[in-house]
Amino acid sequence: MSYPARTVDDTYHACHPELPLEPGDPRYVPLTPVRGGFDLSIVVAQCIRRTRPPAFHRQLVTGHRGSGKSTELKHLQARLREAGYFAVYLDVEAVLDLGDITYLDVLVAIARALNDAIRAEKIRLSRRLLEDLDRWFAETVLTEEQRRDVTGSLNELSAQLLHHRLVLEYVNDERWADLHPAVRRSPRLRRIARG
Repeated sequence: MSYPARTVDDTYHACHPELPLEPGDPRYVPLTPVRGGFDLSIVVAQCIRRTRPPAFHRQLVTGHRGSGKSTELKHLQARLREAGYFAVYLDVEAVLDLGDITYLDVLVAIARALNDAIRAEKIRLSRRLLEDLDRWFAETVLTEEQRRDVTGSLNELSAQLLHHRLVLEYVNDERWADLHPAVRRSPRLRRIARG
């Protein structure tokens, strides 16, 4: 590709809005003036630096496809690395099927990206940290996974109760459910139906 681009197709391929720009790319245009002086990488880096443990900074970055979110996050990653932080960029679209995704998929993708980055930097983690991470994963993540399974089971039970007419479902201005009169008279069935 030669610059400057001469045709619309050359321009599209030169810009390629699907690919984020790396820091230092000559095609990057800082939009700070039209954002009212707001430079995402500077402001978020300051927030991260000012946040003291055990708290951590959370930031939501939104925008239309191709509007520069990933490019700005890559700039943030570079700024954080310059400040001595270990910052990892993960493009979830590149590693996961967004049409079929769970929070556990995202956590595993993050863990893989961190593992790859840690190995690339030749960082050795303490055994205690790894044990703490393993314990957290077992207690928190798997518990959430089990809760989801239980919720799924309860939804199935609810569907079965509706199917067998143990619970009556009414639809008018509002949707609501009530126990079948025969179930209401039996304490055992009432406990089962109410969960």
